[in-house]
Amino acid sequence: MIPIQLSENIYAMGGVGSRIDKGAQGFIFVWMDIDRNAKFGEDFERWDLLKAMATLEKKLNSTRVEEYPLTVEVGVLCRDARGVWYLSFSNMTYRKDINKLVFGPTEQMRHGFTDKDVIQKFLTRP
Repeated sequence: MIPIQLSENIYAMGGVGSRIDKGAQGFIFVWMDIDRNAKFGEDFERWDLLKAMATLEKKLNSTRVEEYPLTVEVGVLCRDARGVWYLSFSNMTYRKDINKLVFGPTEQMRHGFTDKDVIQKFLTRP
């Protein structure tokens, strides 16, 4: 999973998932990078992405005239059985009215047969 930049110097990280068979579903654990993130609130657990996004949205909107939902791009790199790399991404939005994270449509880009070092740069936090 590609690191998710929630705000400047605030990231959520993801792990590496195992093989997912054609037509099946899978998941990847996502956690807050609390060891290296800028401090923006109190009492955050590593796994509470919903609370982190709610707090960030509140802080960002406190200086605005009009409130906007916090929307970030999330992405995942995957490789098919032939070794072809794909990048899938979607927008993830914190919806204050229902206190949930909502995902938009997923787009996919084919990267072809790419060197592993090129792929690694996508997976590393800046």
